Amino acid sequence: MPADTQTIIDAAQKVADLLADHPAVEKYKQAQKSLQDDPDASSLLKEFNSVLTQISHNERAGLPPTEQQRKQFEGLQTQIASHLKFKAYSMAEYELTDLLRKISQTWQKPLARPGAGGAGDAQARGPQLTI
Repeated sequence: MPADTQTIIDAAQKVADLLADHPAVEKYKQAQKSLQDDPDASSLLKEFNSVLTQISHNERAGLPPTEQQRKQFEGLQTQIASHLKFKAYSMAEYELTDLLRKISQTWQKPLARPGAGGAGDAQARGPQLTI
């Protein structure tokens, strides 16, 4: 029996509820809050975004970044990469993204199987002429 839209939405809500309680989500939220609460990290991020905005304005005007902007950008990148809270955030973000990727692959896999009625099924059958 085919699933109706509401059944699928209800199942998605159950997945969302499970996901909200997953340790990767909690770790990500904690790392995000830790960054926001750290004045040094916040300042570093503001400065990085400011330099990035300046470089972006230059690019829209058809100009390359100035040497000062390039050096400032690289220096800030190095500081961010070595900052412990940014590292923790980056790792937590990776874990969460990996979890979301696995979830996405799980629901997409049946759609790609021949006979599932999805795009994979049409490709397996090849083009069909209906009269």
